[in-house]
Amino acid sequence: MPPIARRALLAGAALPLAAHAQGTPLRMVVPFAPGGATDIAARLVVPALAEALSRPVVIENRGGGGTLIGAEAVATAAPDGNTIGFFTVTTAALAAGAAPEAALRHPPRLRARCP
Repeated sequence: MPPIARRALLAGAALPLAAHAQGTPLRMVVPFAPGGATDIAARLVVPALAEALSRPVVIENRGGGGTLIGAEAVATAAPDGNTIGFFTVTTAALAAGAAPEAALRHPPRLRARCP
């Protein structure tokens, strides 16, 4: 098979995958109750993020447990790049100190790669 035909075949096979990734909503986990300052900040960021990524962004509030519930939801999410967390620096530092066993269960690592 000529190289150009191979490239066209591979490009054609990749189009449905790219279309699926574009249509899949990005889940943004906010580890605070709805209506709080961090939730409002996340909702202000979402329209620009959705436009920049050309895909819908859905906010999921997972408050409670000193933000550990939301942090655990992000840490245990599938590593497919469809889940991100919206945390404050203070909360991330406090959560790591408050539950070191959770930090050991879910060590920091790159969960998804961006093109």
